Formats: sequence, structure tokens, C-alpha cells
Amino acid sequence: MTPKQEAVAAGEKTYHTGEPCRRGHFSARYLSGHCVRCRREAENTLRASKSDEVNAARRGYYARNKEAVLLREARRRRERPEVFKAKDQRWYARNRNQKAQSVAEWGQRNPHKVLARNSKYRASKIRRTPLWLGAGHLAEIESFYAEAVRLTVETENSHEVDHIVPLCGQNVSGLHVPWNLQVLTATENRQKYNTV
Repeated sequence: MTPKQEAVAAGEKTYHTGEPCRRGHFSARYLSGHCVRCRREAENTLRASKSDEVNAARRGYYARNKEAVLLREARRRRERPEVFKAKDQRWYARNRNQKAQSVAEWGQRNPHKVLARNSKYRASKIRRTPLWLGAGHLAEIESFYAEAVRLTVETENSHEVDHIVPLCGQNVSGLHVPWNLQVLTATENRQKYNTV
């Protein structure tokens, strides 16, 4: 059997010939025989030449099908969370300043939502602080916050106190107790999010 016949039998969409295409790419081929890399380069060239039209078309499609797009994205994120987490982290690493500016602008446009979110977090922290904690435990909690401030000043890199098991996790909720706290950089804390 040829590589193409094997791919068809296995239900694959591409196959390898071991030979370069006419442009010299050692790339997979579609079942039609076209080189995957040549096709991708042609699409990128076309997209670059028509970027305004393509972007307008994408925006139009999104506007008409917003609910379906969001549902599809949510389903994909549920099915393959590790892929999307890595993708989000790569995007954030490339666009850290843009994201910070976007969050700050959102906060200025929506001060009521910021206040509501902060109040909700404070309330959840109060509910997650057991009444049986003694003065020693509370002093230990305070020491984590002091350490975060010290590291921020020393390294000139923002540090925060993180709850190892988040107070409002997706599956479980942790407590505001010393053994559930750690000091992380702000970036590490944002990347962790409420993933437990």
C-alpha cells in the first residue's frame, strides 16, 4: 500500500511521501496531493493581502453567531483544558502590557463591578476564615502578607499571597488558614487562577 492508501484506510487527512514538494517542502500532503505547508503559506499570503476584509468577515460572523461561538469555545475548553491553559499562558506572555492596560480600562469603565467583585472576595475570605483560629494563627497569616510586601520591595517585582486551594475554586474551596497560604509573584498568581 502507498502512504496515501494507508492514510485513507486509517481515516487520516494527511500523509507523508518522504519526498519534497515542488517548492522543496518536506511536509505532509493532503489526500488531494497538495503540500500542507504550501497551502498554509498561500492562505497566509491571501489573509495578509485581505486582512481588513477577513477581519470584517470574522467580526460579522461573530456578531451573527456570538452565542454559538461562545458555546463551542466553552465546550472545547472543557474537553481540552490543558491545551487552552497553555495557549492562554503563551498569549498572556506576549501581551502582558496590553492585558494590564485592558484590565485597567475595564476597571475605570466599570467601577461598580470592581467594587462588587472585591466585596464578594472579602466576604468569601471572611466565610473561609474559621472561628477556631487563634492569635498565633492570625499572626502567621499576617506574616505571609508581610513577606509578600518585603519581596515586592526587594525584587521590585509584585508579590502576592496566594491560597494554595482557592477560596472559590471550581471544584473545592479552601480555607483562609496559614497552611493554605503561599507567596507567589503576581504573574504566577494570575496564571494559577481558580483551577482547583
